[in-house]
Amino acid sequence: MGHRLEQVFRDQYSEMLHFIIRRIDDAAEAEDMLQEIFSRATEHMNVLDPIENLVAWLWCSVKNRVIDYYRARALRRKRETELIVDDGTDGFDLLADLKLPGGEHAYLRRIIADTLYESLDELPESQREVFILQAIEGRTFAEIAELTGESINTLTARKRYAVKFLRQRLKEIKELLHEEM
Repeated sequence: MGHRLEQVFRDQYSEMLHFIIRRIDDAAEAEDMLQEIFSRATEHMNVLDPIENLVAWLWCSVKNRVIDYYRARALRRKRETELIVDDGTDGFDLLADLKLPGGEHAYLRRIIADTLYESLDELPESQREVFILQAIEGRTFAEIAELTGESINTLTARKRYAVKFLRQRLKEIKELLHEEM
């Protein structure tokens, strides 16, 4: 088993590393990501249920790790900015209809932000991925299609379901906030 991983490492490492670097533009971070992926592969090779198609597993891990990188970066940045999400048409401001004094505004903005991020965790992975990459990170559907290998129509539908779900969740929190005011 170890010999198989070593061979794949020699054959695929450079190509995988360049794939990551092209997407995140940080060679040191790309190297760290790839080392982590190969380390996890080593762990999986030593369990009772080994990886059947190692190359496919590695490439899937590489793509997922790049997506995770953008997701983490986007969520950190978004928590610090206005909570305006582009749904592909007109966008919606999560606080647009709340008339709040200054101090309450910041507090309620934090509550709504926390609700949004908790709600994102409730989405199916495929919808969450598309929503974060497109609405928060600002990537085009064409870029996401290239990254994930999914069709633009599939990605658009997933985003639409995610927006519908998030709007409902945020509507519920706004209704609760209006009741308390």
